[in-house]
Amino acid sequence: MIYEGEKECTLCGKYKFISSDKNLSEFNHNGKNTDGSPRFQSNCKPCHLETNKKNRRNLAYNIFKIRADLYHTCEHCGLEGWKKMQFHHPSAEDKLANPTDIKNLKKWQIEVEKCIVLCASCHQELHFNERHPELEL
Repeated sequence: MIYEGEKECTLCGKYKFISSDKNLSEFNHNGKNTDGSPRFQSNCKPCHLETNKKNRRNLAYNIFKIRADLYHTCEHCGLEGWKKMQFHHPSAEDKLANPTDIKNLKKWQIEVEKCIVLCASCHQELHFNERHPELEL
């Protein structure tokens, strides 16, 4: 059975088309109601995308601010400048994810606490030496 109708977006306030056909609906599906009819998100697809973009920008800003305040010095050579720093997991077993791939601020902070801060040059050298111990100078 195809379900169709209109729904008001909670952000833009416009009434838009909803359908059980995901390709036609202007709202994303969000599971099913108890009667089996489709449940839709409260924001239309364009508003939902814009909200996600804002959330990602806010997360990036918060991460950059934390990095600038706390992680601005290489623990190996002492180079200053947070934009040049990278996070290195000393123990591969403790690594759950790459900090740059994490989209949640609390999870990012937990993962970063397991890391040491290195400049790009020291980080590259460390990994090279790990992979090629016979060439270490």
